[in-house]
Amino acid sequence: MGHATARVLTGSAIALTVVLVGMLVACSGNETGGGATSSSGGEPPATSAANAAPPDSIRVAATSGGAVVVLEGMLPTPCHEIAWTAGSLDAEGVAPLALTVSAPTDRLCAQVLTPYRLEILGSQLPPGTRAVAVGDRIVPLTPNGPATG
Repeated sequence: MGHATARVLTGSAIALTVVLVGMLVACSGNETGGGATSSSGGEPPATSAANAAPPDSIRVAATSGGAVVVLEGMLPTPCHEIAWTAGSLDAEGVAPLALTVSAPTDRLCAQVLTPYRLEILGSQLPPGTRAVAVGDRIVPLTPNGPATG
């Protein structure tokens, strides 16, 4: 009876290993954890989109080219991608940023939290932007006025 149990556990361990390796191979075409890959017909892969959880960190860095908004957080898998869009400025010059997470629906991916980092140049934001809003967080781009336009 003890030997039969050992064989079942060994068989389960092998099956689990095969499943995990298969999942990792399915995601191996996406080494950067966010690069889109094309399917064999030249068409983009099927994806599903959802609103992103707020980033863990939002900060503004000053560069010789102007302000850069840096957002960092975690994605649920290495196959997920994050994108952003800026809305219209409000009366105070705040541009709302909407984050969208998408994941391929045509392949399996290991459920491993994957860090992301988005860098948004001030020149990519609407002219006159003084601050950005992500969810309920507002981050000024510069202490003295518009960073763009």
